[in-house]
Amino acid sequence: PKPAEQSIPDHEPGAFLSHEVKMGETLYSISRHYRCTIDQLRMWNPQLGAVLQAGQTLRIAQ
Repeated sequence: PKPAEQSIPDHEPGAFLSHEVKMGETLYSISRHYRCTIDQLRMWNPQLGAVLQAGQTLRIAQ
C-alpha cells in the first residue's frame, strides 16, 4: 500500500517571532498582545532583567 501523504506546515514547530520593545511596553502588555504568559516570555528570553528597555528584542514562540 502507498503511504499516506502528510501535509507540510507553513512554519516550523518551535519557530520564533521577534518583537522590538517600544517605549512604555511592559512584559504584561506584551504577554497580552501575544496571548502568552509572562513566565513564557521569561522562558523564551532568559536574558531579561527586571526592567525592559525600548529597542530590546524579544523572542516570541509562534
